[in-house]
Amino acid sequence: ELRTRERRRSVVLADKGRVSLTTREWEVVELLLRSASTSEIATQLGVAPVTVRRHVGSVERKLGVSTRAEVVALLSAEELRSSGGRNGTPRSRERGLANAPC
Repeated sequence: ELRTRERRRSVVLADKGRVSLTTREWEVVELLLRSASTSEIATQLGVAPVTVRRHVGSVERKLGVSTRAEVVALLSAEELRSSGGRNGTPRSRERGLANAPC
């Protein structure tokens, strides 16, 4: 399947400013936030594990971190900040992090 040009979505991080990730990178991030392994992500997205590792590496570079644990910690912390601890709809839905742990 050929994909058309990927859309980019951004997250604004307190200390890094606006960071843009591709739709596929966000899909990988959402699964990382659910503690999915590389092989689980690959199966869910229908790609090879090496492709998942490349996406994770790209996300790490864009966020300025060096491990997937740092990706999860950074975006989980951002999720808490942007939801403001409210019981209503978190702003994260706009960024595609609706299922992130709070």
